[in-house]
Amino acid sequence: MTLLSARDVVARPGTSTALRGAWLEVRAGESVTLLGAPSSGTTTLLLCLAGLVRPVAGRVVLDGTDLAALRPQALAAVRLRELGLVFPDGDLLPELSLLENVELPLVRAGATGAEARSRAGDLLDRMLVGAGAGRLPHEVSAGQRQRAAVARALVHRPRVVLADEPTGNLDAPQAHAFMDLLVAATRDLGTALVVATRDAAVAAHTDRAVELRGGRVRTPEPALLP
Repeated sequence: MTLLSARDVVARPGTSTALRGAWLEVRAGESVTLLGAPSSGTTTLLLCLAGLVRPVAGRVVLDGTDLAALRPQALAAVRLRELGLVFPDGDLLPELSLLENVELPLVRAGATGAEARSRAGDLLDRMLVGAGAGRLPHEVSAGQRQRAAVARALVHRPRVVLADEPTGNLDAPQAHAFMDLLVAATRDLGTALVVATRDAAVAAHTDRAVELRGGRVRTPEPALLP
């Protein structure tokens, strides 16, 4: 069953057109790599899927809801409830410990302090950074920050995790181990995963890959063919 789709999406987040009619379908629970060189449109497509970039044409649909049709407050609520986001540098709040960063989505969703702390701690343990839970982001390695960012993206049990160049600051062995953890964690929760990257090795960890060139998906999407 299709959970998240982009249909003929055109997007211009800057002065140039980054997407030129991109199509994509993501099924519930599957993992997909958006693969492309810099300026190919992978990050822009990911941001459209997250509702952070509004297409000038086409539609992004999450479980039957057109994200562009939502008011900002409703879109923020959908993002908090349904999506988990991972950015290239982890994007953790520098003044909060790893544990406090991971707790944030649950706290914002109204969970009790004890529940938020317990779930956040469990996920940090799962992502192999539990020993550093009380440290600030600048006190741990890039790999630990990224794994904490994944824990934060998963702690509220979203239906989709969207990760932009999550291995960009890691060396090859670290990237391999990180992707193993990321895919296993999302699979265990039944969460769909979409990763935007220029690293072809990342695609080997996911169920399938689609290639973007010049703002278009070049790899055919079987479900969308006539």
